[in-house]
Amino acid sequence: MPWYVWIGLAVGAVVIEAFTLSLVLGSVGIAAAVAGAIAPVTGLGVQIAVFAAVALIMLVLVRPAAVRLLPASEPESAAPRIGPVGRRALSVGRIDQFSGEIRLGHGEFFTARAADPGVVVPAQREVEIVGMAGLAALVRPVDDEKSTPEGPHPFGLSAREIEVLRLIAAGMSNAEIAERLVVSPRTVHHHVSHIFDKMGVNSRVDAARIAIRQGIASPEESR
Repeated sequence: MPWYVWIGLAVGAVVIEAFTLSLVLGSVGIAAAVAGAIAPVTGLGVQIAVFAAVALIMLVLVRPAAVRLLPASEPESAAPRIGPVGRRALSVGRIDQFSGEIRLGHGEFFTARAADPGVVVPAQREVEIVGMAGLAALVRPVDDEKSTPEGPHPFGLSAREIEVLRLIAAGMSNAEIAERLVVSPRTVHHHVSHIFDKMGVNSRVDAARIAIRQGIASPEESR
């Protein structure tokens, strides 16, 4: 085979490789270049054998090592990573499968949709973000978010969070609260973080002061 055929194959493979970065066509291109280099002094059989051997070495030995050096890229079909999946938020209004809105922390808002068919989340309900559909958060209501006969709790706090807040106001640490409620300290830590977000505070002192002022808790509550 004329040398220029091999070189043409090599150039074409390398040009296409520049758009794919898979290193497969690049390996073939290098093998074709080697076969083209020996074409003037060898027969077609030798050229094909050298081409196959070099391509095999490049694909089996060289390519795997080279791929690890390239920047990792996610496939276009990968799930989007936008949004705070796994966090909890507060429903601003009614949420169903077609519309809704949630608030995270001190004022970060997301469009929301109910993750499960037929589920409707009322306003001021604590939800967990379980996924994303484009820019819309897919949410499920948190199980312990229940209203008492007295009506919705202030700041959208759940019944359990109210209980934790009262113990904070009583001066208890997370470890003491965990022991009182028979839960793990990690669970208490999550409750405290959600309480701070919903109340817009950054410390236990501020949370306790607001809770006492709002009549949610009393500093005289015993341990």
